[in-house]
Amino acid sequence: MSQDTYNHSKTMTLLIFLCFAIIGLMMATVIAVIIFAIAQVRTSAICSTIVQDVLLFMAPALLVGWVVTRHPLRYTLLTTAPRWKDVMIVLLAFTVSLPAMNYLVHLNEGITLPESLHGFEQWLKQSEQAAKDVTDSLLAVNSLPEMLLMVLMVGVLTGISEELFFRGGLLRPFISEESKPHLAIWIVAIVFSAVHMQFYGFVPRMLLGVWFGYLVYWSHSLWVPIIAHALNNSAVVVCQYLEDNKIISSNIAETIGIPADGEFPWLAFASFIATALVLYLACRTLHRSQS
Repeated sequence: MSQDTYNHSKTMTLLIFLCFAIIGLMMATVIAVIIFAIAQVRTSAICSTIVQDVLLFMAPALLVGWVVTRHPLRYTLLTTAPRWKDVMIVLLAFTVSLPAMNYLVHLNEGITLPESLHGFEQWLKQSEQAAKDVTDSLLAVNSLPEMLLMVLMVGVLTGISEELFFRGGLLRPFISEESKPHLAIWIVAIVFSAVHMQFYGFVPRMLLGVWFGYLVYWSHSLWVPIIAHALNNSAVVVCQYLEDNKIISSNIAETIGIPADGEFPWLAFASFIATALVLYLACRTLHRSQS
């Protein structure tokens, strides 16, 4: 680890980060309430999303980096450029894992809770639907310029901001030459999935968080998980646009890998094997020492 990385212990660094995050959450919430009170629903959703990205996700990570090292970009691993093989492995992993991830989403959506938890299950479904309604309102675009704007906001900006928060801030104290942050990567991934408040997509999103965590651990560049995150989000935006405008069949991107009733998920099974091989390749080739 570089000499100027820490003037504080990992615990103190994490506490400082969480304090900044709480302040950012309060500020973003107040501003969002004001925006929703004076603007239309779609405009409010767009503006509040940007405010949340900046104040809640980006600012805390950069501020804790400044407090701890006076070099926030270096602290958050934004000064380490991604290499071509980093990008190629991210693209390969995204491609081969799509059927497997769709099948996991399918299995996760099929979870039913015991009858004694019926009320809780209904609350989960209502929360999921509310989150989906907000997302649908954001992605409801009818022109190419609007779609590209959503790619920039939902894909790129959200990819940067969430990776700054979860991997550049929350996970960062545990990323070093000396540490083996496997437990931290999984805990941060669980938190990453939980804050999205979508129980029926919890497992696939958690595994995405694990992937993003190992990408930054292996590469020591936050840009690598940012690219992976932005690619995942942007693909959702583009597919939604293509489906809404009847350019491709409805939900085709979300159903690849999901078998018909009674059939064995051969495509998903092959995708799991291919994804495991890509993960092994990533572990072997992406690792580099932190400067």
